[in-house]
Amino acid sequence: MQFLPETSVVYRKRALLEIGGLNDDERYDYSALDASMRVKAFGYDLVHEPEALCYHHFSGGLVSLFYGHCRFKKLMQT
Repeated sequence: MQFLPETSVVYRKRALLEIGGLNDDERYDYSALDASMRVKAFGYDLVHEPEALCYHHFSGGLVSLFYGHCRFKKLMQT
């Protein structure tokens, strides 16, 4: 796997420490994508677990949800 979607990712603490943590710059919208690519570059494997469950609390409106979904679909097509 080249990268993990940013919606529900879990990293080992040592991997995040090794890459210098997440990019928390609010102007940068893909910090989890960036982290997964850096983790991969450091030699770690990225694994998708289809049986894992993740629940999200969303406090935005429908328009925000729609635009987020569109950004995610566009990202997955590249």
